[in-house]
Amino acid sequence: MRSFYYGISRNRHHITFFVTFVTSVLIYLSNTAPEIIYLRSKFISVFSILTEPISHIQHLMYVEEESALLRERNTQLVLQLETLLKADEENKRLKGLLDFKQKNPLQLIPGIITSTGMTTGIQTAVIDIGRVEGVNPNTPVLTDKGVIGKIILTSDSESIVQLMNDINYRLAVRVQPSGASGIMRYISGQICEIHEVPKNAQIDVGDRVVTSGFSDIYPPDLPVGKVTGVYEERGSFQKIITIKIYNDLNSLNHVFIIKDSING
Repeated sequence: MRSFYYGISRNRHHITFFVTFVTSVLIYLSNTAPEIIYLRSKFISVFSILTEPISHIQHLMYVEEESALLRERNTQLVLQLETLLKADEENKRLKGLLDFKQKNPLQLIPGIITSTGMTTGIQTAVIDIGRVEGVNPNTPVLTDKGVIGKIILTSDSESIVQLMNDINYRLAVRVQPSGASGIMRYISGQICEIHEVPKNAQIDVGDRVVTSGFSDIYPPDLPVGKVTGVYEERGSFQKIITIKIYNDLNSLNHVFIIKDSING
């Protein structure tokens, strides 16, 4: 108790000031004299001016916070839209594959490419089906767009495909509607060349290129690509045809294996 009184005695000046200040404010606020009312209005005006920057800063902070939330929400919506577009694209692609399989008279086995790269110096891809599904070496591989290569090695659950962009790959093809045949080999990108084409063959840019059926591996009339250029070999009875194959061999995914191929 003594310490309490001692504390009051020690801080009596502060306490007296506080009590006096509070009392003065209460008297000021309760006074209805015109002069006091005028002073109060001036005080409120000054107080408003002083607090306006603080209110403005608070408003800016609120707007920035709301803007950040809107940006976050917008990013989420963009990601959701991208997911939906990707799902729609995948759905259309799978539907196209299903339609291709149903309309094609050949017996097709669907597969998925799990990796691509070089295998013993050959440009290859690995697919997720093998001998268990009836896949054998020298079996044609294609997509719903056209030929991409052939099976060269199989295990029970996987197979290795030699792709058309391998420098050693050759394919017997025919140009329609002329019917001129030749041997196709890879150049770069989606560009290939057809050699051993008769010089008198009537071939135009845009003509379709299909498998000729001369091979023991590929059935006839499988789609390959379209003619992009025709060049005559000087001093030769042959011409060179450049074509663009239908498939981008760097972005393959779903494929088909022709089970009942000529050699299968």
